[in-house]
Amino acid sequence: MRVGIGITANAIDDFSDAGTNRRTIPQTQPAFIQDRRHVRANGWEMELVATPTNSLRLSANFAISNVDASNASDLTAAYVDKNLPQLRQIMLDAGATISATNVAALNAKVPVNQRSPYINTAVAN
Repeated sequence: MRVGIGITANAIDDFSDAGTNRRTIPQTQPAFIQDRRHVRANGWEMELVATPTNSLRLSANFAISNVDASNASDLTAAYVDKNLPQLRQIMLDAGATISATNVAALNAKVPVNQRSPYINTAVAN
């Protein structure tokens, strides 16, 4: 689920500004947009240059690199883990169901005209 969309979802059948997010999570997420990850890079490069005559220069370049990234988005993951019960409840309030594997889907029992206008986008992400 995209966190920003889930946080601003209206409760079922309440489309007023006051109907958004009746849980204890702030409307604006912390500044985790600039998240971090660990990156390790190594490799080698070879360049050959030959000047057979004053008017002709030949060059060739070959490189191999290896870049590994780990712990991507660990600040975002920590935020979601900390607020998971509230985020799940906001999705349920907005007209979604959440499976045992944490996959959100539309709750077919909630009439379309009562669902939050954001719920389709939230469950698709």
